[in-house]
Amino acid sequence: MAQVYPGTPGNPVSVRRKHSPAPLVVVGAVVLLLGAVFGVAWAVTTPAMTGTVTAQGAAVPSEQLGEEFAGVAVFAFWMLAYGAVAAALAWFAARYWRGLVGYGVTFVTAVIGTVIAGSIGTWVAHLHFPDPHDVGMGQTFRVVPDLVLDGATRNGFSAPWILLICAPLTVSLVYLVCALATSDADLGVGDGVADDADQSLTVGV
Repeated sequence: MAQVYPGTPGNPVSVRRKHSPAPLVVVGAVVLLLGAVFGVAWAVTTPAMTGTVTAQGAAVPSEQLGEEFAGVAVFAFWMLAYGAVAAALAWFAARYWRGLVGYGVTFVTAVIGTVIAGSIGTWVAHLHFPDPHDVGMGQTFRVVPDLVLDGATRNGFSAPWILLICAPLTVSLVYLVCALATSDADLGVGDGVADDADQSLTVGV
């Protein structure tokens, strides 16, 4: 007589496999590295402001406020693109970690990557232009917009955190679209119901 355990074709069971966190760790590291890459991309594309050295020191005229706003806006757009790339990378490269864990790691690393992008980008952008203190009296100089101020721009409203949510926002949107586009209940991980042949357990008595 044979005893049939759950897992026969009429009674399938779900098997959850254990997966190495290595792919997720690699994705997190790559996302952070991409933050630096996108920061450099901003540095070479951001509009710069023009100032003049006067007797009172280096000054940027108020007419250049539009250029500073444009520079901050360009950074925001780069971060939106950065978040989309990070989400796509996490979804496809860390397949077995799709879900809350994969999303959470990508979300947090995108926030940290934004800080890295701002720091690296500002440093690289400053390399393109001479220090205003080294420019002679009456001469003009070029500077990049400041990203971290009391406001998003000089004399602007105090909301520098807006720049930090750009990348996480697109991470959330792209990750959500990928999840909704997946017809499998396990988000395509492959840890759902296994094949009937692998699930049937029969023990002879």
